[in-house]
Amino acid sequence: MRPRIIVRYFNPPKSTIWSRLARALTRSIERHCDGWDLDMQEIATLPLSSPLGVQGNVANTHKLDAWADAVQSSADGDRLLLLDADTLIRRPIDDVWESAFDLAYTVKKKGARFPFNGGVVFLRVSPQVRAFVGRWRAENRRMLDDPIHHQVWRPAFGGINQAALGMLLKLGGHGLEVCRLPCLEWNCEDESWDSFDPVRTRIVHYKSALQRVTLRQHATEQVPSVLVQEWRAMEEDDTRIAPRVKNMQVTEADLETPEQLQVDGGEFPLMTRGGRRRHRQRGGVNDGPGTSV
Repeated sequence: MRPRIIVRYFNPPKSTIWSRLARALTRSIERHCDGWDLDMQEIATLPLSSPLGVQGNVANTHKLDAWADAVQSSADGDRLLLLDADTLIRRPIDDVWESAFDLAYTVKKKGARFPFNGGVVFLRVSPQVRAFVGRWRAENRRMLDDPIHHQVWRPAFGGINQAALGMLLKLGGHGLEVCRLPCLEWNCEDESWDSFDPVRTRIVHYKSALQRVTLRQHATEQVPSVLVQEWRAMEEDDTRIAPRVKNMQVTEADLETPEQLQVDGGEFPLMTRGGRRRHRQRGGVNDGPGTSV
């Protein structure tokens, strides 16, 4: 059974920000996760509210509820990655399954404000894992409804998803084999961006300031420009290709030869720069919108 990537997101009213993030993530998964299946859904919001008016807590509760539903419906032995939509995969991630664990999450470097980030969670599904994720959802809902309960754990673990997960891990008794993965490699978030390593880092988390700068919502915050450029290049690649190539499998042979591919009822040459050059050398004319891959 192929491992699955589970992504759940929704857009605030009159916004398409999360759809943009999800499209770029999808493109990165297509590029680097050939042996994985993607289960990505835009979800409807539920009638939830935060007593303190913290919309971030409501949004993260929606996401965790949807993640938990996906886990509960999975079979024993399924391998899952619960992944935030504001991430980008930039290197293969298959190596994670070489480690023995039931649950793996990403821990921050020493001295960070909070010990981990909950936006990347790997699971090997079992009755014990389903029970644990069910408890995670229940504790998260309890913290949403009871801000005093959240405040007990918030100083140690942060936001509502992380506070609920941190509480369960801290109290123990879950019987799971837990693996701690370094954020720098598996979930490069705000306290790892400055240490970003293009050779090592597999997943980048485009949250807070990095998201705002990348989406051109705020241009004055200081974030690593290389991460901004990588995401924008991925979105540009998706924007250029997606409207024309729909539900089509493209093989390596297609990308190495100057054959015309049928797309949306028309034709255009889908080939690499080298392919277009060889095509011209053989006397061909490339008048269509060729795509660099």
